[in-house]
This record gives sequence, C-alpha cells and structure tokens, in this order.
Amino acid sequence: MPVLLVIPDPFSSVSTTFSLISFSTRLVLSTLFYSSSCFRSHLQLEVYLNGLRSLRSRWESYVAERDALRSWLTGRMTASRHLVETKSRSSQPKSEEVRALEHPEQVKHDSCVLQWPTVREESSIGSRPDIIHFIS
Repeated sequence: MPVLLVIPDPFSSVSTTFSLISFSTRLVLSTLFYSSSCFRSHLQLEVYLNGLRSLRSRWESYVAERDALRSWLTGRMTASRHLVETKSRSSQPKSEEVRALEHPEQVKHDSCVLQWPTVREESSIGSRPDIIHFIS
C-alpha cells in the first residue's frame, strides 16, 4: 500500500511530497533528509566558525598593536619625565647639600670661614664709640 509522506524543508517555503511504497523506503528517505539537514547545519556552523576565527585574528592583531603602542608611550613618558626633572634641577638654585655633593672642597672652604671681630678706634672728635668691624 503506497504511503504519502510530506517532509517540510526548513530552509525553503515549499514542502516536498514523496509517495512511498514501504516503511523501509520511508526510513531511508527520512535519514537522507536528516543528513541533508545536518549537512546544512554543519555548513552554517563552519561559516560561523570562520567568522569567529577571523574575529579572533583581528583581536590578536589589535592586542599586539595596543601593546606596542603602550610600550612606545611608556618610553616617551619616561623620557619626558627625565627632561622635566633635568630642566627643573637646572632652573632651581642649588641647595647646600647639592653643592656639597658636586664640589665638596668649595663648600668646605666656604663654611669654614671664621669671622673675627676687630676693634678699630676711629679717630674722630671722640663723640662716637669704638666701631667693631668683622673681617671675612
């Protein structure tokens, strides 16, 4: 007894109609339909997977470029900080500690100068008291 089997195609708006003679033939056709459906799904998954692979390769190239830019910027920032520190050091008056580190003999000589008071008598009419002068 012939059997009428209608198998809808999920990727098409038209249904396919088969006239089958036996159950075994119907089973074979349903297996073929299932395998073609799986094949289509497999193709869709491959397309999706290829899209993900290209997205991943774009992401990896972005990360590599970002890291290179970060490295370059870090180097530039370090160099600019060094220049700013160098300019600020040259524009500020040097403290005694910095001078002592740069020229210890000069600072030692300047700091060891003793001032001894000397008394000189001014020969004036005698109204002014004696004036004390410091020798440096």
